[in-house]
Amino acid sequence: MKNKAILEKGLAEFVRRFESETDQIKKQVHFNSVQNITNGLIKIWNKPECEKLISQLQEYFREIKSMNYPIDKIISASQYKNYIYPAGSYLIFNKSFITKASFKAFIIWGLIFDIVFYFISNMYLNFYFPFFTPLFTLLGWLKQRKAIKEKRIFGIFW
Repeated sequence: MKNKAILEKGLAEFVRRFESETDQIKKQVHFNSVQNITNGLIKIWNKPECEKLISQLQEYFREIKSMNYPIDKIISASQYKNYIYPAGSYLIFNKSFITKASFKAFIIWGLIFDIVFYFISNMYLNFYFPFFTPLFTLLGWLKQRKAIKEKRIFGIFW
């Protein structure tokens, strides 16, 4: 219970400090990602494997308190990699979170399937309509919209 309360307090201070900041600064502190990941960890806070992730987020909250903004993108990316991404990665496998990049992955897979089927159909039909790319784009977009609505999404500079 102690970790959950500390995490909730850290998140409340984080939101209070950065909610009125510019979009540039919000992206540098990964405002939406931190909120979604922290809320995801709060829901499953009592699992033993969450202890390390919770302490990393607490350390992140302490570190950003002492920084002056705006900061360099390299520092921001390093903070994301060290503190936020490990928790997000854990939530991908345990709470069906997704990243902002998964939409791009859907499009790439659609393109790959369309290219493969284009070459196969050209050998036999000399005609092919690319339907995998629009289909996968739509599926990826719907999945991303649903995840944003349910606050199960995170990404760097988001």
